[in-house]
Amino acid sequence: MSVAAEIIEVGRESWRLVVENQGPGVARSIIVTFDGEPARGHAGWAAGQPAFSPLAEGTSDSHDLIWALGTEWPTTVGVSWIDAQDRAFGRIMGRADR
Repeated sequence: MSVAAEIIEVGRESWRLVVENQGPGVARSIIVTFDGEPARGHAGWAAGQPAFSPLAEGTSDSHDLIWALGTEWPTTVGVSWIDAQDRAFGRIMGRADR
């Protein structure tokens, strides 16, 4: 099972965090981190968005990001999840370039 997280530009100064289940089975309890800290607590996370939903094989979910003046861009994006057999996984996606 493999889940990936990526920050993509969707317009001028408009960004989204996309999480995709690239492996077989359902990924649940998905947590994305920026520089090792939960993305939902980052200043770039747009307020009022829910946690990531469980993702079936081949599906994705995304959330808005807001980078105001002075908001630090993360250097790494990580993702962790639990599969249908309650096994925990995690990976660091590397540098989050913009």
